[in-house]
Amino acid sequence: EQVLILSISLLKCLKRKKATDMFNTLLANYIRDHRMEYEAAISKLEKKPEFSACSSLTTEDRKLLFEQRKEELIERVRQGFRDLVDEFIDDDDIELEDIKPLVESDPRFYALSEDETVLEEEFKRFVQERKVKMIADFKDLLKETRCITHKSWGKVSAADNMLECPHMKEIQQVLEVVCILCVCAVKSMVQSMTMF
Repeated sequence: EQVLILSISLLKCLKRKKATDMFNTLLANYIRDHRMEYEAAISKLEKKPEFSACSSLTTEDRKLLFEQRKEELIERVRQGFRDLVDEFIDDDDIELEDIKPLVESDPRFYALSEDETVLEEEFKRFVQERKVKMIADFKDLLKETRCITHKSWGKVSAADNMLECPHMKEIQQVLEVVCILCVCAVKSMVQSMTMF
């Protein structure tokens, strides 16, 4: 009797997994707009023959899976917006209005939202995250660069001519190597992007 109960339970789990997988497949194939609401999506999906395989899912299950799909789409659109504005940011004090004329013709700009307030908030969030990442990257660089220490400023400022100070020249050499590595990395990324 316990084997029968386990078998039934296992079959229910497998049926539920199959229904979940089918519903996720339907969502991936037919729901591509993050602005779509649940009711509109379901009415669209109910017309598909594969939808009958999802009948064992509850409404709550479907709503949860739909919301997960919607979040994936929002994140994809958000990343597209961020990639677009990142191409034009050369200064962290820049405002969205400064680059808007350059980017508003790109479909990624308004894909997130038509609302300027939403775009402005996302832009500010992106710039802030970018600043935090740049500071963290710079701190990591300083940790890796043994010639720049807590004594560096004292050595450089004590010299008669800061730019001619041997310690400053050592720092410049290290930073030149880092710049060369960064340029090589960017060239490599650009080449890989142009291949597609």
